[in-house]
Amino acid sequence: MGEYNRVNTMKDILEFRAFTRENSFFFSDKNADDFIFFIESKSLYWGVGYGKETMQGGLYGDRDLNVDKQALSKELTVFFRDINENIILEINFF
Repeated sequence: MGEYNRVNTMKDILEFRAFTRENSFFFSDKNADDFIFFIESKSLYWGVGYGKETMQGGLYGDRDLNVDKQALSKELTVFFRDINENIILEINFF
């Protein structure tokens, strides 16, 4: 029952897809680890995953967490551009 209660206290924030059309760039385990550190520093969590050509999924957090979605969108854009300036980021808010 504890797990059920914890899940129900979470809310979806956004879903995203980061990719590039460059054949010379691939996402790495380090990129994923850095992303997890970045997201968790904001008290958010990431669901789904990544492959060598795409990072994608949903971000969610505690239902009581107040998230400035526009600021988060800008921070995500900067995060991915710092990895590779050719990364295209698609974001859909819930």
